[in-house]
Amino acid sequence: MIFEEEKEGLEGEPARARVFLKLAGLYGVVAFVCFFLVDVTPRKGYISVLALMFGAVGLLGAIYCTARAVFHLLTVGIVKLPERHKPVAQVIVALMSAILPFLYFFHGAESLPDPPIEELVRYSTSWSVWLMTVIFGYICYLAGSTIKPLVPFRSYLVAVAVVLMLVVVGAHGGFSSGGDEYDYDSRDSTPIDPKSSIGKFWMAVNYTRLLTAAYLGLFIGELRRRGIF
Repeated sequence: MIFEEEKEGLEGEPARARVFLKLAGLYGVVAFVCFFLVDVTPRKGYISVLALMFGAVGLLGAIYCTARAVFHLLTVGIVKLPERHKPVAQVIVALMSAILPFLYFFHGAESLPDPPIEELVRYSTSWSVWLMTVIFGYICYLAGSTIKPLVPFRSYLVAVAVVLMLVVVGAHGGFSSGGDEYDYDSRDSTPIDPKSSIGKFWMAVNYTRLLTAAYLGLFIGELRRRGIF
């Protein structure tokens, strides 16, 4: 059976990891079969369109379930470490998780000849950018001060996933009719192509901004929850 008996707390983490690994395998098979059908059927046929849709769902499902499995496996691994090594291991995992999305942002991108200094100055002095950053950081602070995760580093992994989703969806116009998340202070600015080098640069800038606010909010909230701050 794929779904095993649910256990509470840390005792259920190995079972959850196994469940998501199995689901990731199933989604992966679905994606492989569907994309194979896309290759062997006429491009504009109904079978090809349906196969492409289900293949995309399968691919997203495989990615999500794999990430969840790694999430639970990391929890198990860190819990089994000697007590003196646990804090260092959690810091390393939180930092490495924050760095990995930059590989996605700049994969296949050409190097920028010069940083857009003027745009960066406008960006860093925009009240709307700071307002959104403070609000997002405060939400993370509330989460950190009220929610007690099984292991502290899990909150930071969730923050990485949420910020990455916000940045990627926003860069592709998911939060505005104009499709320009980076129209922060200029009325005549044009949408930036997220596949271009400059688009990837701004995705990285927004990711850094939001993730910094999230990490600070979670850290201060955790200190507050523990009565340290």
